[in-house]
Amino acid sequence: MSPRSASYRRAKPPKGKQSTIPRELAAELKALENVTDEEIDMTGMPEYLNWTSAEIGKYYRPRKIPVSLRIDADVLVWFKSSGDGYQSRMNEALRLYARVQQRSQSKPTIRKKKSRKTA
Repeated sequence: MSPRSASYRRAKPPKGKQSTIPRELAAELKALENVTDEEIDMTGMPEYLNWTSAEIGKYYRPRKIPVSLRIDADVLVWFKSSGDGYQSRMNEALRLYARVQQRSQSKPTIRKKKSRKTA
């Protein structure tokens, strides 16, 4: 196991740029690099176990990809008529459609058992 904290990430300044961190702060950060998780004092920060009000994916934002798309004029007018954010509303409508299609394809089909006639 590494002697560094599990949450440690080394940030490198872009090539050709000097770091603008003051010397005192740089020295403090250098000292913190060698602190392990076990050495961190968490007594002033009690563990929070009640997650009933947590929202899954609240801050998740999927990556957006610019595309060129041909849309019927009346559909575009309808989305634009409700103001700014029409592209986001179009994206949400497409996402809803995709979810419905995905659910309809993943539903298990229930087959009736064939009754066997015995002679």
